[in-house]
Amino acid sequence: MTDTGTHGRRRSAARFGAEGRSGMVYRPWIRNQGYTSEVFDGRPVIGIATTRSELAPCNSHLQRVAESVKRGVWQAGGFPLEFPAMALGETLMRPPRCCTAICWPWRPRS
Repeated sequence: MTDTGTHGRRRSAARFGAEGRSGMVYRPWIRNQGYTSEVFDGRPVIGIATTRSELAPCNSHLQRVAESVKRGVWQAGGFPLEFPAMALGETLMRPPRCCTAICWPWRPRS
């Protein structure tokens, strides 16, 4: 099911395809990322949440997953945009969460 709003248009088309100042506010941000005006043709914008981060090496494989999902969205006629979700970077935190869960005898440095 698609959200077509009140006038039968998708919200993404209403936002990115708007004339005047209201449309001008959103398009430059996307164009700055290297996308051409073809993505503003009314196709649905699909958000892809990922916890991939350089501080969360456990989630590094999610970059490949997100790229695969993006390819599928493009093939289906959508406009995929990746956005960050919270990644804790557990391996770089002191003490690591996985270690505190098993009562690791960690002592802070003096």
